[in-house]
Amino acid sequence: MAITVHLLSPHLSVDAGESVASEVRLGNDGPDDVQCKLSVTGAARPFSWVAPDTVVVPANGEAVARVGFHLPRASVPAAGSFAFEVVATPGGAVAGVVELCPFSLLSATLSDDDGGHHRLTLGNRGNAPMPTTLAAEVDGDGVEVRIDPASVVVTPGENAGAEVEVTERKGAAPTASTSTFRIVAQPQVGQPARVSGTYHHRAPARGTGANRRTPLIAGAVAAAVALIAAIVVFASRGDSTKSSAPGEALAGGKAPLEACPAKGHTDTYGVRSLAANEVANLPKDYTFLRVKADGCSPTRFNPCEPIHYIQNSAAAPPFVVDNVRESFRRLAAATGMTFVDDGFTDETTRAGPYVPDRYPGRWAPILILWDHFPPEQTSGRSQVFGNTGIMREGDVTVSGRLRFNVDAYNDELSHEPLQAGFGPPSGSGTGAIGRNNLQWGRIILHELGHVMGLGHSSDFGSLMYPDAVMQTSRPADLQRPDLEGLRYLGMEAGCLTTPKLPG
Repeated sequence: MAITVHLLSPHLSVDAGESVASEVRLGNDGPDDVQCKLSVTGAARPFSWVAPDTVVVPANGEAVARVGFHLPRASVPAAGSFAFEVVATPGGAVAGVVELCPFSLLSATLSDDDGGHHRLTLGNRGNAPMPTTLAAEVDGDGVEVRIDPASVVVTPGENAGAEVEVTERKGAAPTASTSTFRIVAQPQVGQPARVSGTYHHRAPARGTGANRRTPLIAGAVAAAVALIAAIVVFASRGDSTKSSAPGEALAGGKAPLEACPAKGHTDTYGVRSLAANEVANLPKDYTFLRVKADGCSPTRFNPCEPIHYIQNSAAAPPFVVDNVRESFRRLAAATGMTFVDDGFTDETTRAGPYVPDRYPGRWAPILILWDHFPPEQTSGRSQVFGNTGIMREGDVTVSGRLRFNVDAYNDELSHEPLQAGFGPPSGSGTGAIGRNNLQWGRIILHELGHVMGLGHSSDFGSLMYPDAVMQTSRPADLQRPDLEGLRYLGMEAGCLTTPKLPG
């Protein structure tokens, strides 16, 4: 008896974020039926699937299965070739290669004016170094724009720059006017990124005859790919390319609270996994999960009363209970609210916010559960790390539930469990933290943000970015978008009336 394995398409190619598959044929030249278990090994294994994974190959016959691969649209893994083998047990194996095509996600920003000179900064959230040409577009004939160099290579997770000089065109009319220009960054693969600016011409001062036109950039706005433009929204006034730093105060102190903070800041998708096109449609900074009928005010806890929480830690990994306490401490510092640790419970379910047999005379504390999730939520790169339930009475949040997957792991090969902590440490790199640097503190802070009322953000630096492995903050901490959103959910936004208990 001999089982043979044949791969119909041994050389596969796939775009990031897409899937590709090939037929696998198993032959049996023996006199008996043989049941074979199919698996995938090699560099492409973490992105693979086999269907069905067990087949019966009839005597002197053949059976057919399919092997497929789904490669994420992310900086990791990098574009290139991934070898694999389809192994039949008992039987043999057949080798193949899946090629991940390169893609780019560019952002572009211009620094503030410095005597007509500006710094163009490009970022790349794609999966390959991307040769990019730079060109200027000018509305009208009032200015000339020079870019040096005219082309750059942008490495994923890094920045590349060029100098931009804006000057008045010789012979332009000496009258007060405004010229608009754009810098267009066209990558070798993918869509261009654009950043716009305006140049204000000034007429000569009367009686002097002198031409006192002063170049001035105003309102440079990155109009890059929506997924990544948000990384510069909260830049400091003196450096428009600066990204959020852990624990850094808001630039220039706190601005007055907006009268309608939810306008343009609502997460309509809710607390769930998001597809790439949905992430692209998120607002660029903080968002709220639910807004009152006025369309302006987010629903939230009454920040002027203590908020209690309690943990069922029977299945908790070591030290994560302390990570929960530390996360609440950071949330208290950001909101001015008081959070009270009620200790531990054996409670495993929560039907609603009022549980009088356990917590008489008050709304139930926020329940934090450490639990074993179903197998389909604890395998592959799309495993679920945690989820959140928010419990409201009218327009006021009164309790919640957080549930974490104790079986969550990092490395696809070793299945090393997630560790406690808020890493990776500062100075450990740039760009996305990646799968193997994910720790429980980051997940806990993210889910607590949801309980407070924060939605997802498209800023990679935010703790509320939907995909934790693509976040860039080192270490894990509340960042500028998170802190700005929490201002409208905490003490600074004022007291509410806590709803009365049922009955």
